[in-house]
Amino acid sequence: MQKKVSVIVPVYNSEKYLYDCLDSICNQKYSNLEIILVDDGSTDSSGTICDDYAKMDSRIYVIHKKNGGAHNALVAGIEIAEGEFIGFVDSDDWIDSDMYRCLVDTIGDSDLISSGIRWYGKDGTIVQTRYDALPPGIYDAQDNNTCRKFFIRDGAYEGVGVGGITNNRVCKLFRTSLVKSVYRQADQKIVNGEDFLFCFLYLLRCKTIKVIHSAFYNYRYNESSVTHNPNPRFLEERARLYDTMLSAIKDYSKDDMLYTFFQQRFLYELYSMLDYNLGINPSISFPMYRFPNEKLLSGKRIIVFGSGRCGISYIKLFLWNRLCSVVEWIDNNPSTIQIMNISPRLPNTILQTEYDYIVCAINNQNAAQNMIEQLMEMGVNRDVILWEKPINIFADVFLQSHSFDERVC
Repeated sequence: MQKKVSVIVPVYNSEKYLYDCLDSICNQKYSNLEIILVDDGSTDSSGTICDDYAKMDSRIYVIHKKNGGAHNALVAGIEIAEGEFIGFVDSDDWIDSDMYRCLVDTIGDSDLISSGIRWYGKDGTIVQTRYDALPPGIYDAQDNNTCRKFFIRDGAYEGVGVGGITNNRVCKLFRTSLVKSVYRQADQKIVNGEDFLFCFLYLLRCKTIKVIHSAFYNYRYNESSVTHNPNPRFLEERARLYDTMLSAIKDYSKDDMLYTFFQQRFLYELYSMLDYNLGINPSISFPMYRFPNEKLLSGKRIIVFGSGRCGISYIKLFLWNRLCSVVEWIDNNPSTIQIMNISPRLPNTILQTEYDYIVCAINNQNAAQNMIEQLMEMGVNRDVILWEKPINIFADVFLQSHSFDERVC
């Protein structure tokens, strides 16, 4: 007999995407589901849509409640979950039809199975697919060396995620008994970092986890999401997050090095998100990315393509170090930012500019390829277009596990 999976979906004003989300869950090839929809005080038609689906599918249970935030909505669903496993889906995303069948068939006796996640950009195309920065396999979560790698990337394996195990709860399958235990301890006042906190607390309770490099979850960029808006209470919430996590380490682990590894990871998260969440002007923020092959640019005339965080970092470092001459800064959607009297302009300005190289300032390889193709369509020679995976300065500082003397472990 199939083991029951409780799928919890917090819903708030997501009528635009809710049909896609619910259809993808109801049409799962794994049928023994308990689908819990928590309408967190939606003011659009989301609540009605949930009720309509409940009438069509007996596996669906709807909770209507006063708005209390994502964490509060999750707790409401978790409290009534009866399945052996719990999965989470955000109401503006969707999942592949074989997601829960594959996760249940693969988890075995492990307390957690973690899979990949596809990220879709504003234009609906896949920006990247993220997997855990650990090779596929079964891991002993009680082993100190292994546990540390859950939080800091293993230097022997190149992955996309910041830590060994991604923060995303939606691409994982959890055991219900452990989930209920975790959410009793989690701080409901923490909004930004709630996934980080939950996954952290859950991992500390695991005996074994399984990692697979298959992606079933489809994450949709949604500008109205709380995770894509500045949070004026960011520092306050991060302080609460830090205290909660430190307390958990003391309760569940005697490994002093895990404490240090956690501090590395926490500092990275803090520094990398500080300027955005506090609304700090990007022109005065510290550069986060560096172009890997700077020697190639020495003394050259450079056009920087991209005005996001990577582009801003490149512009600052090129200008500060006087490594090269920045003759133009371009972007398809130029912002009003100005750095040392240089502001981004539309790409067609390069037709009147003399240059040696165009440097694509973007972190994602797929996006970089699109930029390269755009430039070539404009008549730019491929040989003068440069892109390399940017060096994350903050990651180098905070996330290098080999920076510690392993002999003390």
